[in-house]
Amino acid sequence: MPGSTLYGVRLGEGASREFLIEATHEARKTVEAYLAFERIQDDDLALFDAFREAVGRGVRTRILLRAKDVDYLLGTPYVDRVLDATLPYLGDRLQVRLSGADLPLPFSVIDGERVVLGVRNPLEASSYFAVVHLDDRAFARDLDGKFETLWRDGKLDPAWLRRVLGTRGGRKLAKLVGKARA
Repeated sequence: MPGSTLYGVRLGEGASREFLIEATHEARKTVEAYLAFERIQDDDLALFDAFREAVGRGVRTRILLRAKDVDYLLGTPYVDRVLDATLPYLGDRLQVRLSGADLPLPFSVIDGERVVLGVRNPLEASSYFAVVHLDDRAFARDLDGKFETLWRDGKLDPAWLRRVLGTRGGRKLAKLVGKARA
C-alpha cells in the first residue's frame, strides 16, 4: 500500500462495532456496507440506527446482507427493531439487497475513501476480533468495485419479502405504504 495510507486497528468486538458506527456517523456522501453476522445482540442495533441517521443527513446508504444472516435475524427478537430502524427509510438514499455471496470479511466503504474491514475471531467465528480501517482511496475504489459486483448480483427475494412483511415491523411498513398510496 502507498506510504500515504492512514490505517489503524481496533481490537475487540465492542471496539469493532463502535468504529463502524463512528465511521457511519462521519459519512458525508456514501456508505456501502456488506454486512455479515451470525448473531445479533442489543449493542448491534446502534449500527442500524447509524444507517438511519446517515440517510437523514442525506448520505446515500446501500446495505448488502447475506441471505443466510437474514434468515437468522427473522428468528430473533431483534427483527422488529431492525425493521423499524431501516424499512421506513427505504428509497433513493437507503437501499438494501440480499447477497448469496459468503465472503469471509464483512466490509464497508465510506465516502469512497475510507475502508472498514471486520476481522472474525478465529476462536469463535460468530464474533469479531478486530476491525481494520484504512483511509486509502485506491483500495477503497477497488473494494467499491467488489461491492458493485455483489450489489448487481444481489436482489430482494419475493418469498423473503413476504416473510418480512408478516412480522410486526413489516406490517407497520405495509400500513405506511398503504397510507402513502391513499
